[in-house]
Amino acid sequence: MGKRGVFFKGMSNVESETSSAKDAVSGDAVSGYAASKGAISREIIKEALANISPMLSDETQKEAMKIIHYTINNVKMGKVVDDKEVKKLIKNMVEEIIANQDAMLNLIKIKSHDEYTFSHSVNVCMIAALIGVRQQLPFDTLEELAFGAMLQDLGKIRVSDEILFKLGRLNEIEIEEIRKHSLYSLQILSENDRIGELPKKIAYQHHERWHGQGYPQGISGENIELLSRITAVADVYDALTTDRPYRKKFLPYDAVRLIVSRADDEFFADTVRAFVESVSIYPLGSLIKLNTEEIGMIIKINRKAIVRPTIRILFDSSGNIIEDPMNIDLIKDRERYVVCAIDEEEVYQMHIDQTKE
Repeated sequence: MGKRGVFFKGMSNVESETSSAKDAVSGDAVSGYAASKGAISREIIKEALANISPMLSDETQKEAMKIIHYTINNVKMGKVVDDKEVKKLIKNMVEEIIANQDAMLNLIKIKSHDEYTFSHSVNVCMIAALIGVRQQLPFDTLEELAFGAMLQDLGKIRVSDEILFKLGRLNEIEIEEIRKHSLYSLQILSENDRIGELPKKIAYQHHERWHGQGYPQGISGENIELLSRITAVADVYDALTTDRPYRKKFLPYDAVRLIVSRADDEFFADTVRAFVESVSIYPLGSLIKLNTEEIGMIIKINRKAIVRPTIRILFDSSGNIIEDPMNIDLIKDRERYVVCAIDEEEVYQMHIDQTKE
């Protein structure tokens, strides 16, 4: 079995009431009922998510967004990076990630495409630090990793918005221009003598690839700094799982599988292994469908058998909301198994469609 193969080894009462209500309505009222039922399913999912402990506190996330906004705006005005403020934040983030490494990776969801650079910076920092923790890096190295990962895309402020937010395919000139952001990031960080070499390497190398076909230098293998290899995986995972102007987001499961498929090719295999061990195939908070047609949420990862997590069943085999959701450990329940990951929108649409039948 090759290096890639090892990653996937072993791999109500409420409803009866709403059903009666459905029979009594028609036309526009049905549409309203459908929307209401969709809203109920959203609340069910939201409530289930709220019961899973997050990796970063809301307070730390808000502070991180505040600091990255402050940093980017300052650089836009020609000021150097305020490393003291960033380092203070990074220390708090790394401490929380170490303490809560088995909690849900609560990545920030963007509300508009204009917010992508800010949220992406924080998310990549979180993911990279988590991978670093799994690889047992020393605390001071984790701080350097998180610092570089947070600011790796700072150079994009020197790339025009027309290119950054273009909906269609980029032409060769535009691709060449956007690829310069790695160099721009290095130049910006180099303006502050207190910023070390490791964050600068991360900024410059996070688009290099293990097989040597990345940019800007096209270096390969161990010529790429380890922290840059870690950041590369974190960067791709967050990009894949975020809606972009030109495509819909990937489900976390699909993003993980894509990255795994490129282990020892685009990405360093040991880093990919640490990544999968960190977030699992089905990350905490993911929605899945079982072979029984029941729909549930991942609430605990079983590290010894990542394809058999603990599930909170939210909807029965007919898609009806379960009044008292139950937790099922798939290690103990051998009759059930995960069939596929699903998106929240699929659940909402399922309930809307039910009202039209």
